[in-house]
Amino acid sequence: MSASNQLITVRIMDGEYKVACPPEEIDDLQRAAAFLNERLGEVRASGRISGPERIAVMAGLNLAYELLKISREANAERELTRTQAERLLRLVDASLSKITEQPL
Repeated sequence: MSASNQLITVRIMDGEYKVACPPEEIDDLQRAAAFLNERLGEVRASGRISGPERIAVMAGLNLAYELLKISREANAERELTRTQAERLLRLVDASLSKITEQPL
């Protein structure tokens, strides 16, 4: 644990866990723990899965799937933005070329 880290206790499902965390990230860590608890509760409430380990695995799998899906969508958006920016630059270049070619 770094000297600047603080030991924070987070409650996940029925357990408490101590986590070393930089002071400026404590709020994010607590929000992440609350978000995870919410997701674990959703899996538990579905009634299809029992046992804390299986609930944790399914919640983790669901979160990993959502992260990959969001990442894929963000990459597609980034590629679309890049393509549109390149198109706009070509249009600007073409317009500037026409302006500079015209006699004064």
